Amino acid sequence: EFARSGLIEECYVAPEGRRQGIGTALATQAVGKFRAQGIAAIGIQVVRANASALLFWQQLGFELGAFHLFLQG
Repeated sequence: EFARSGLIEECYVAPEGRRQGIGTALATQAVGKFRAQGIAAIGIQVVRANASALLFWQQLGFELGAFHLFLQG
């Protein structure tokens, strides 16, 4: 049996709104909604080169997991 999981998609804050707690509030609310539905595993996709986004999500308790490989062109 597989556990249910959730995925946070398209979660970003415009540059002028950053460093004001908006991202943390959005992420906390999303995680809370998943938890209220009994969903324990929650994912977010972050571009590897986006170091500030990686740090943001890691500070919220998210850990690096699976890698996705892409073929472009």
